Amino acid sequence: MIVLVDRDGARGGRGSRALSRALNRAVGGARGVSAGAIATIGALVEEYLAILGEQDLPRPRLEFRANILARWLGVDVWRPSDPSTTTLLLQKSILGHPRTLERVVAHEVIHHVDFMRMSAREVEAIRLGARTRDGHGASFLEKAALINARMGDGFVTVRSDEEYVRAKNARPFFLLIAPLSEPLVGGYYSIGDRFGWAWAARLSPDGSTRAAQKLALGARLVATTDERWLAGAKIKKYGGYSVPRMPEDAAELGRLFLEEPEAGVAASLRSWAQAQAQAGA
Repeated sequence: MIVLVDRDGARGGRGSRALSRALNRAVGGARGVSAGAIATIGALVEEYLAILGEQDLPRPRLEFRANILARWLGVDVWRPSDPSTTTLLLQKSILGHPRTLERVVAHEVIHHVDFMRMSAREVEAIRLGARTRDGHGASFLEKAALINARMGDGFVTVRSDEEYVRAKNARPFFLLIAPLSEPLVGGYYSIGDRFGWAWAARLSPDGSTRAAQKLALGARLVATTDERWLAGAKIKKYGGYSVPRMPEDAAELGRLFLEEPEAGVAASLRSWAQAQAQAGA
């Protein structure tokens, strides 16, 4: 039986880290995965273990991630602190694409088998921090050939290829937008003015402080899922802004600044920065 591990809950804490966690929950956080998706993944694990003749092995634990700009779709992790099984990590963005999900799970099941069949010497070497084998070496290729013989040529590959697809980003992230010029006559900005932006999937303590300082100076903080802004600067200590190169992007950034409702945390961040400024005056 595959075991679902829930990593979505935020832990308690004090100080700036607790504030940061509270702010990140406000922008959306992790969403649940359906029981049907979990059952499908469990069935795939069983199918590929059977093809490999490894039904006697422990089943991997299952965790989900919703990482923005992740370079991986799935990964199987073995930890010396818990050697009894592995943890299969999957990006939620692939759950709506059956073919990709099937292939990613097949790839990671091979790693699971290889981890579970490690010799005592290999286990001890990993405990000491040594890398003992090529994860996509002969053992992996032999097992991939067994699965491909059943599922079709190229079903399991060493690396993700062009057939792997994922859903567009649906997880809101923070977008800090700041005017880069003086307002027009009357003190009002327009969409045609110059704006810069920085983004963050989560606001770290330093990022929260940085955003608060900029908000106090006239910037705005909104939540968006538009991937075009992910190529820009990050919200961080001493961080700067990116400036749109394309006219349509500049117009959209101006629209977001002028028309998009601010993220719910913006008011509290701005108030905190103003209070800090008054205390230091």
